[in-house]
Amino acid sequence: MDTANPSPSPAALLDDPIALRDAWQALRARHPHLHGPEAAARLGVPEAALVASRIGDGACALDTDLAALLLGCEDWGKLLFAARNAMGVCITILDDAAVGHAPGRVALRTSAVEAVIDTQAAASVFLFEDRDAHGHTVSLNWFDARGDVLGRLFLMAKSGRARALPQLQRFVRHAADARWRAQDGPPAAVMPLPSTLRRVAAIAHPAPDLLAERVVLGCAALPRWQVAMCGPGAAVRYEGPLGRPMHTPPAVHATDALCKLHLRMAAAREAWRCTGEDGALGIAWSDGDGGTLAFVPMADADVTARWAAALTDGGDR
Repeated sequence: MDTANPSPSPAALLDDPIALRDAWQALRARHPHLHGPEAAARLGVPEAALVASRIGDGACALDTDLAALLLGCEDWGKLLFAARNAMGVCITILDDAAVGHAPGRVALRTSAVEAVIDTQAAASVFLFEDRDAHGHTVSLNWFDARGDVLGRLFLMAKSGRARALPQLQRFVRHAADARWRAQDGPPAAVMPLPSTLRRVAAIAHPAPDLLAERVVLGCAALPRWQVAMCGPGAAVRYEGPLGRPMHTPPAVHATDALCKLHLRMAAAREAWRCTGEDGALGIAWSDGDGGTLAFVPMADADVTARWAAALTDGGDR
């Protein structure tokens, strides 16, 4: 560290959005592939403060009524949706999704993906156009009262952006301040998914994080999976292959055309065997804050039973 010119403290950055914007840009210049959550952690500020600092430079604050913001999103074409909890993030692609609106929630569905959004959980929402090492992106980003991200929806198609932006710009808060402040309010509730799995038995061995590594790094051995992640304010379920696992300690990853998982399973506090409504056997984890992650092989009962037995070494309790 340059002791003559020390880095501004997080409190100083929060008080000066221009300094925060400059610090973020300097960090991205040194680490071009750094994503927003990692940048916020390095600077010691909530991610919502980073995005707010870009108001007037790519970001617009919007009204927080996600139900109104997402009206017509079935016409936005190809979308990338990201949901997370303490164990990581699940990124999915939805192309020409069918959209269902219900009180307090919106559901987007394709043949492979179901995403469910709590439309009342957001304390702040931003439309964000950015250009960085990952390319040119246009996205909706919404955050809880503490400034932690609840969900992201990227507009991947130019034609979809042309239809979406006039709708979204109707909700711009023109008097919004680039200086972000935490708000009072309870934590966002974890969003459940329909037809949730039923717990059967806790798994004593191996430890939850090691078990998750076995599952993710071995996922290419079976052709299809159902993966479900439930987190604060949003949840997603994917059905399909996961053919490209990777280990970059302490993280594990699995990637296919419509789904990317980036997981840090040290946050897992418990693992258990579970069954679906159709009797399918799977394994799920919880993060201690209500967030869950589940893997269910889409295979016949004998294959699934052998898979589960090999993973746990008979360590249920």
